Amino acid sequence: MRYILNILILLFTCTMSIEAAKSAQDYFSAGNEAYRRCDYPHAMLNYERALKLAPLNDDVRHNIEITRGKTIDRMPAEGEVVFVRWYKGLVMSLNTDVWAYTSLICLALALLLYLCYLFVDNLSVRKVSFYTSSLLSIMFIFTTSMAWLRSEVVTKCNKGVIMAEMVTVKSSPTMKSAETCIIHEGTVVKITDRDLMKGKLSGGKAQGWVGIALSDGREGWIEANTLEEI
Repeated sequence: MRYILNILILLFTCTMSIEAAKSAQDYFSAGNEAYRRCDYPHAMLNYERALKLAPLNDDVRHNIEITRGKTIDRMPAEGEVVFVRWYKGLVMSLNTDVWAYTSLICLALALLLYLCYLFVDNLSVRKVSFYTSSLLSIMFIFTTSMAWLRSEVVTKCNKGVIMAEMVTVKSSPTMKSAETCIIHEGTVVKITDRDLMKGKLSGGKAQGWVGIALSDGREGWIEANTLEEI
């Protein structure tokens, strides 16, 4: 009983989570508009946000590659196994609410059919009830997992786009530390450490330092206000 209660709490949390205000198409359109203005950092940011919500969209991937070619650093794209891309596409195919509501429906039907199995005398009905209840239980676990995974993808992020014209990457989170390299606007980086950051990585409002890794393997620290989260 306690296990079922924990599952229901998880589903409620997923259902109440805040989805992205924009759809993948909205971000794609915003990226196209920014690209037309030659605002490549915001174009890259919006294209990456669109790809996050629509991992299988080839048009978005194509525009990301074109925009990457317009940036100064032109960092290589991170490799991704096709299977992983399909998996992400499945997770993002429905929003969190739909996955969660589907899971609750599967649970309710599974319990109802299990009660039929326990209390109905007809052998054929009991068999159908048992096997269908088992199948719905599997579907319940699957859709619950999908709801949780999508919620994690939407609410958490480990990538960002450099928005400042030029950023010095430091070997440690201090201005006096050695310089690792210099990167420029529009470069996509992986966020590895947020412990020394205050505020949100949005609109240059964050303060402090963020640990980053580049797609070519280099790592370091940059000021948080030069980065915007995808």
